[in-house]
Amino acid sequence: YDLQVAAARILQAQSQATIAGSLPFPSVDGSIDASYNTTTGSDRPSPDSIFEPRAGFGVAWEVDFWGRFRRGTEAAQADLLAAEEARYAVMATLVAQVGQAYLNLRALDLTLEISRRTVDSRVQSLDLVKARLDGGVAGILEVRQAETLLYTATKAIPEVQRQIEQTENFINILLGQDPGPIKRGRPLEGQIAAPGLPP
Repeated sequence: YDLQVAAARILQAQSQATIAGSLPFPSVDGSIDASYNTTTGSDRPSPDSIFEPRAGFGVAWEVDFWGRFRRGTEAAQADLLAAEEARYAVMATLVAQVGQAYLNLRALDLTLEISRRTVDSRVQSLDLVKARLDGGVAGILEVRQAETLLYTATKAIPEVQRQIEQTENFINILLGQDPGPIKRGRPLEGQIAAPGLPP
């Protein structure tokens, strides 16, 4: 929406520049008028009525002694350039925000993957501790500690999923799209600039 506003301001500035650029030229004005003069006193035209057409024509031109028109044109052109630069700034900001949000999304994807691996590891640890408890090597306290670690790792997954959904919605808002999943590209580790690029 900011980009649309910036584009509308450019069109407005272009119009102002066109108007300001036309001020030094002469202006031409014309008018045509016609009337009936009745001699009988009736309001309606009669055969002896006189039809009187009138036409007027005028030309006006103001000499720009003090440079008012030139300065106005320069100011309008400067406003146009400023509006175009503002549009470029909005575009650059939009691209930067989308890029940053996408990198954040890929980082959250990686966090979710790590969280799921952690849960798998905690399940294996809990199974191992329970087997040691059955063998008489471990105590019930070690089982409770392993269960707590599994619960903590499991609890982190919904929070990361919520953050992923919020980031996807944020990207869709920036792109002017309906909320929904974002198509993924390369993983976060692959988001590195190609080697050998000039400074």
